[in-house]
Amino acid sequence: MVLGTIADLTRADDWSAIEDFSRPGLYAVEPATRRQSRVFKLQCDLAGQVGCGMRGLRPGPMEAPIPALVSEGFFLETADASVGDDVILGLSTYSIMVKIIGVINYFPTMDPNVKPFAVVNLESFEAATNQHSPIPLVGANEIWIDLMASPAPGETDYRR
Repeated sequence: MVLGTIADLTRADDWSAIEDFSRPGLYAVEPATRRQSRVFKLQCDLAGQVGCGMRGLRPGPMEAPIPALVSEGFFLETADASVGDDVILGLSTYSIMVKIIGVINYFPTMDPNVKPFAVVNLESFEAATNQHSPIPLVGANEIWIDLMASPAPGETDYRR
């Protein structure tokens, strides 16, 4: 992940909105100018309380789709997709985007004749779930920092 600072908020192309894949394209980051002062600013439209999961800005481009192997047959037919396509998968309470990188006809414990399936990297799936689900799957997805607290004895004060 690309790290950013508040000073980096001067250019829209350095930031992207966290996408709600259940309503793609709803959020946007756009440059804006105040005519009187010629001050450039960044505007982010979050469109009210729509969707679920985290909302806001992230440094860098929009998140990449999660690479996925998908079951042959019904999955591709239902999604009207083929290898190389990006597909939005609707899960129980949120949606994620995957890129179909290959097709498989078997995976242990999965039967494509019963239900279509996708196989993804667990770490990538957990990161996407923590960002898009209303209930984090793994660990914390926020960090709160108290910049006013004094350092503990023996620690360095980095507030300067």
